[in-house]
Amino acid sequence: MALLWGMSQKDTSAVVRRLLRLGAFLQRTGDRLLGDFRLTQQSFIVLQQIRENGPLRQKDICSGLLFEKSNISKITAKLFGLGLIRVARSPHDARASRISITAKGAMVAGRAMKRLDQWNAAWLKPLDSSSARAIREALGQLENLVPREP
Repeated sequence: MALLWGMSQKDTSAVVRRLLRLGAFLQRTGDRLLGDFRLTQQSFIVLQQIRENGPLRQKDICSGLLFEKSNISKITAKLFGLGLIRVARSPHDARASRISITAKGAMVAGRAMKRLDQWNAAWLKPLDSSSARAIREALGQLENLVPREP
């Protein structure tokens, strides 16, 4: 069996299992922290993406966040229903919509981000700066390995 990065198959499987466990933990925690705003972690991530980079097409949101199109459709419908985003037809392509954040959406996203920032700071406080930097760089490398849709 070939070694990957000098690690056995057992070790590489352990890395993936730990990432999956952390992902599940972070999603549960995000959902709990964002519940007061009627958001899930995924809907918050979409709202924040629109806030930071909007207006966007659904396709742009999918590729920027690595979400499936069907998930983005459901999430944007919920955000629209909550009055957090608006959807307008593109003036250049009647088949495409542009999604932008509303004033209410910006306010909710800002408050939610503050709550998440406080939790993140407390959770990550035990890390020294070199460990935090190494984790950030490793996560960036893993993210770059994800195949992008054309």
